[in-house]
Amino acid sequence: RAELACVALKGGRLTWKGGSARGAERGLELSEGAEAEVTDVTVSGSSGHGVEITGGRLLAAQARFEGNKDDGVHSEGAVLELTSCVFSKNRAGVGALGGSTLISGGTFEGNAEAGLDAAGGAQRLEKTSVTSGRVGVRTSGSELTLLSVEAARAELACVALKGGRLTWKGGSAQGAERGLELSEGAQAEVTDVTVSGNRTHGVHVDTGGRLRMSSNVIADNPCGITVADGEAELSQLEIRNASKIGVLLCQGSHTTDELNFSNCFKDLEDFNVESDADTSE
Repeated sequence: RAELACVALKGGRLTWKGGSARGAERGLELSEGAEAEVTDVTVSGSSGHGVEITGGRLLAAQARFEGNKDDGVHSEGAVLELTSCVFSKNRAGVGALGGSTLISGGTFEGNAEAGLDAAGGAQRLEKTSVTSGRVGVRTSGSELTLLSVEAARAELACVALKGGRLTWKGGSAQGAERGLELSEGAQAEVTDVTVSGNRTHGVHVDTGGRLRMSSNVIADNPCGITVADGEAELSQLEIRNASKIGVLLCQGSHTTDELNFSNCFKDLEDFNVESDADTSE
């Protein structure tokens, strides 16, 4: 319960194994290029960020960041390498402005705004689960890589990009308003991902987004894939149980190949194919 920070470094290097930082404004503060290696530490109950790092580098393993009013870990222009960590009931599990982030074997649960909330930089999640919150993973202008990431039960979207680029291989997006949302020119390449059980859209693309999907399952969403304004390249997809439409392609340039539909109210509608198509609905 220190007033400002339980542990604060300006420059230098910290090795911390075991223990906790609780109830201060910040549990751990790193600045001026400081580096820290943290193992089996719990950072909780901060009135600000659990960890705040500007520049420098944070390596954390088997750590817990929980119940902090702002971000569990907040970085600005820093390098984060977080392995087998738990982020629970913070504003965001990790908030990153620029820099680079690698999260492997992570668990995000019940963070109010997002599991990962990033602007710019290179963000990478591997073998990680993200549940609950308004958005599971939210980035703006970032280079985002998801490998075997399971995202579920977010309020608005499992994964949402404004600008930037996404590469997603393996995993799932389930139980949100939308599984994947692309806007403001965001680009995504999605392979071997199951998008299912979302309340309105499995995948939605708007405002110039570009989507490439192959070898995915899109199931049990009212609208499987909708491209309102953008480009789509869709191949080898299984699209099932869409109560409204399997694939809706509106303004933009699109290509489709080997789309397999089953039990959809309407399979495919591409308003760029026939010039006299009715787009009023």
